[in-house]
Amino acid sequence: MRNFPTIRYLTAGFVFLFATAISGQLNAETTSEKTSEKWFSVVSILKHKEALGRAHDVELSGNLAFVPGKDGAIAIIDIAQPQNPELLWHKEGLGDSETVLLYGNHLLLGTNDFYSVDISNPQRPVFRKKISEPTDRRIDRINGMVKRGNTVFAANKSGWINAFDICDIKAPSLAGSLNVAEKYDLMSPHDIDSFGEFVIIVDPRKFGRSPTGTGKIVIIKAIDRASGQALSADEWVLAGEIENKQLSGANRVQVSGSFAYTASSYGPERPIRAPMLGVVDISNPHSPRFAASVRFDGNHGPNGLTIAGRIAFLAGGETIEAVDITDPRHPIKLGSQKLPASNINPDSSYAKGKRKTDNAHDLIYRDGHLYVSCQSDDSFIILKINDERILSLAESR
Repeated sequence: MRNFPTIRYLTAGFVFLFATAISGQLNAETTSEKTSEKWFSVVSILKHKEALGRAHDVELSGNLAFVPGKDGAIAIIDIAQPQNPELLWHKEGLGDSETVLLYGNHLLLGTNDFYSVDISNPQRPVFRKKISEPTDRRIDRINGMVKRGNTVFAANKSGWINAFDICDIKAPSLAGSLNVAEKYDLMSPHDIDSFGEFVIIVDPRKFGRSPTGTGKIVIIKAIDRASGQALSADEWVLAGEIENKQLSGANRVQVSGSFAYTASSYGPERPIRAPMLGVVDISNPHSPRFAASVRFDGNHGPNGLTIAGRIAFLAGGETIEAVDITDPRHPIKLGSQKLPASNINPDSSYAKGKRKTDNAHDLIYRDGHLYVSCQSDDSFIILKINDERILSLAESR
């Protein structure tokens, strides 16, 4: 029997409040036909102050969910029964634990360091290798990773891009680094994805607090086209970049087809910064172009973004949204709902009566469900998608 303190399950029966207000720029559209007023429903909530402290990222493998948290922990959760998730294991004291990547029976964990963890036995993981570089912060606050060939590219918020050689997954090594803050004026790289022989890096540029009020995407040629393997860091070359106000706060990026989708976040203290899903045409990596946007309805965020089929799911504050990206130049918002107030614990750091602001931080889709990390509430939520149109588009390929 597994016993962990402070776990609380809230099971099926909670349904999101209906809320949708649709606006946008550059060809964003609304749907003309009425969809379900209850797009998502809460299947379960797992709370744990230590294991899920400031839960940040979420990834799935088989019946397991892996959730790192900014309070310094990594948690492994059994999700075989979505209505009753079970915490299998967690470890604390890992620094700013922000992102994970699964590779075979190993977990790659990005914190202030880079870890390779053997998860063959998810109840007793073994930490195989830790890579640190404290002198110049080239490995620090890793916030996004993508695998290409035998290399994992990592973006860290201190201004570096790293390449880790994982040929020996039990003992990865740092293959190269580039100071993109110094070389390409990326103030705080938050996420990274790949496209052909390029990596795509997104920079929120202080979430609207920079003097320019812009956000930025940089495209770097870092992969050999013939082999699909990473080039050495001294061969990485800037291919293209785009910077504008519509990318202000862009902190997540995912590539689908020849478009890069960004979650452009803002906080309620900066109401002039419109939160949105941004769409950037990268068909010509040397000349990326902003293509479209859809306004995000939440009071904070979006911080989370995942592409499933022809749907972009967004998470931020207390809001989950689904956007139809069948035509990337004309995205259509299909559903927007808030977490019910009864599921959110009060936060003493805010004025009396106000709720937490970052309870839907990141998310991932699988088999009709959304798995959501809740940073402010130290929680992990599983949602069921009730709307048939959203479900059909998410499953389409």
